[in-house]
Amino acid sequence: MEISVTRQSNLYKYTRNQEMNKLEREQITIRLPTELKERLQQEAKEIGIAFNAYIFMILNEAKNRQD
Repeated sequence: MEISVTRQSNLYKYTRNQEMNKLEREQITIRLPTELKERLQQEAKEIGIAFNAYIFMILNEAKNRQD
């Protein structure tokens, strides 16, 4: 699977800013279709980051597009 340049850039920024990941957090539960969850888990594994980190990155990308 190829990762977009934007996602590669965001991954780089995300991994460079590990200290920022220590911010106060809250836990949530989301329900995903099984196929979507499995696909996202595979993508996270392929780029070498945790599933939760990958979901966080995707949500940040979506939010930044809206701003």
